[in-house]
Amino acid sequence: LKDVIVTYAKTSDNILHAGCGTSMLPELMYDDGFLLMTNIDVSHHLIDCMREKYRDRHTLEDIFVHITRKDED
Repeated sequence: LKDVIVTYAKTSDNILHAGCGTSMLPELMYDDGFLLMTNIDVSHHLIDCMREKYRDRHTLEDIFVHITRKDED
């Protein structure tokens, strides 16, 4: 997967990792110099786990998002 990613992305790009779950991809990409990454998932629990796991990687952002729910006005 790394060969595909480095073909299309630069380390200076902002990366969106949708449905991150408990993937190690953010950690591996960060270690390879991809410092600007936003990880989203529908699980509060998984996002909390990712925030704790990557708390020392300050440029990684973990966000809870429920993309199937429409907010009411």
